[in-house]
Amino acid sequence: MFWNRKSKLLAKVIAEKCDNCRCCTRICKHHALICAEMQGKIITFVNRPENCTGCGKCVNICPNRAIELMERYC
Repeated sequence: MFWNRKSKLLAKVIAEKCDNCRCCTRICKHHALICAEMQGKIITFVNRPENCTGCGKCVNICPNRAIELMERYC
């Protein structure tokens, strides 16, 4: 899969709002998001920003509004 170079948006997970329900990781067909254990705590984050197309599906499905689209700087 190649990054959609026309998209200027990138998903960002707001850790304080996220309860790690994994809805976003299941809906992202580009495998940009991941839920992993770090330092004894489970967190969700954008693991592969190059795969994120900025489609917004993860934003729409998040029950806690813990994901937002931000402008991509690269």
